[in-house]
Amino acid sequence: MAPTSSFGRRCFVAISFLLVFHSAQAEDMLARVRKAVERSTLDQPGTHPFHLRASLVPSPGRDKDSGRIGEVEIWWQAPGQYRREVRSSGFHQIEIVSGGRVWQKNDGDYFPDWLREMAEALIQPLPPVSAARKGLIPDEVKTLPGNTYLNWELPLPLNSQPAKEDVALTDSTGLLFYDGGLGWGALFKDYASFHGRNVARTLTTGIPEVTAKVLLLEDLPDVASGWFDSTVQGSDPEIKTVAIDSTDLAADISGPFSLPVWPEVTNTPLTGVVSTDLVLDRKGRIREPLFVTADNPAVVEAARAYFSNLQFRPTLRDGVPVQVVRRVVLTFELHRPAGVEDLGTARQAFEHGRLASTISAAASTPYVLRARFSVGLSSGIAQGTYVDTWVDANHWRREATLGDSRAVRSLDGDQQYLLIEGPQARVARIVLQVVEPIPAIDTFTESDWRLKRDTVDGNPTLRVLRGDEGPNGNLDPKEVNAYWFDSGGHMLQAYVSKLAFSYAAPQVFQGVEVPRRIIGRSSAGGVAMRLDVDEVSPLGASTLPKDEFRLRGHEWKRQFTSEVR
Repeated sequence: MAPTSSFGRRCFVAISFLLVFHSAQAEDMLARVRKAVERSTLDQPGTHPFHLRASLVPSPGRDKDSGRIGEVEIWWQAPGQYRREVRSSGFHQIEIVSGGRVWQKNDGDYFPDWLREMAEALIQPLPPVSAARKGLIPDEVKTLPGNTYLNWELPLPLNSQPAKEDVALTDSTGLLFYDGGLGWGALFKDYASFHGRNVARTLTTGIPEVTAKVLLLEDLPDVASGWFDSTVQGSDPEIKTVAIDSTDLAADISGPFSLPVWPEVTNTPLTGVVSTDLVLDRKGRIREPLFVTADNPAVVEAARAYFSNLQFRPTLRDGVPVQVVRRVVLTFELHRPAGVEDLGTARQAFEHGRLASTISAAASTPYVLRARFSVGLSSGIAQGTYVDTWVDANHWRREATLGDSRAVRSLDGDQQYLLIEGPQARVARIVLQVVEPIPAIDTFTESDWRLKRDTVDGNPTLRVLRGDEGPNGNLDPKEVNAYWFDSGGHMLQAYVSKLAFSYAAPQVFQGVEVPRRIIGRSSAGGVAMRLDVDEVSPLGASTLPKDEFRLRGHEWKRQFTSEVR
């Protein structure tokens, strides 16, 4: 039913416009993705017949000892007509697809899933099962310098937890940078042309990660008679892999079913989900290393042990056992050990602290805050200024100036601005952060933080910390982020930007205790930065220039910053 009031009609029109705008933007990005797929996919109508050979090796670094070594070779005549040979330790397959038939000769009973996934991504970077290939509008579009990211949230049956599909494009080329979904995905680079197709010559995928290098991509040479004949005798039973979203585990487990026994924990969150993608062979056995994610890392090992011991019944398709990539999502509800004090959550501490210690979070009328700061540089001590001009939550400007360098952030309505210029702009940007250091709620994971009773200069505090403590409980500001709040939520100390900052000499303004002195010390204890507030006073907003909060040419979207403002 359409809204009847004048105000309701205006809201309805505004909301409708935003929905149409978002839909149009999403449809445009979907078209860009489909164009990128068309440009880089070999396995499609119109592709020149080709012969491709690639080597697969563990990616350098932590995965170098995974043993994931293989080869892929493909002779492709047309869509639905090709011959492929894949090889790894313990498995070798020759597959011929032609005339709607599949002929396979398999040496080994399990087709490693990392090998299958890479063999498919080499010629079909985004599979037909993907949301983009199906023409579904993305739920989210994000732009970062150089890349655009699209995300689809696909509901799963268990607890309505979403499965994600992601696609990233490189803006300068319009080609795929990354994609991923259940049972498929890779990162693509080193593109080169082949008869009008832009083909990635380096791909990475999997955990442990494997890298494929295209060693040869040439016109299809003359091949022997019957090279693509899928009707010859001697085919083995086809090894097929299917992807299954999370369903009722109890119906598919072989033997008695039970849920995990979760450990008692001291950190939050106490409720959440844990998930993994299981790779099962045709007998229902888990065959690949488990990568487990959880809302609370404290449950990861318990979840890994639980998943590792699961034995599934074989999954059948048309009465024939198949390999399976299966996503499993479980909920957990945890408890604290007896006698452990409930200190709340990091979110609660940060929200309370922001209102108690940050003037912009609690201000009700316009204000201006002016301060001076000094910072130790390699060239000596440098002096700078900081000004915060605030009219309301949607109109403000923060500026730190250091010689001919400055960092400015502002907001004018729904348009954000960021100006960074000069050789010491990084230092100026740090000033903005340490004046309002409490991280934005949407930029941290609750389970990364630990809460503990502590003292600062004899004052009892609540410490909220992320990172590793030393063997004796000592902290290094270069290794951790931490915040100390008194019982009223006022921040007394913080470890930010690799320095230890103290916040002192509060001045009450509009009910907020604004610290007038901020001192940052290095891990060695020396003063590295000092800021002194000279003025916090009401602001006559009507006297401001109309463009006070606009930085034309420096429009910006907040991405990957923990700053609230």
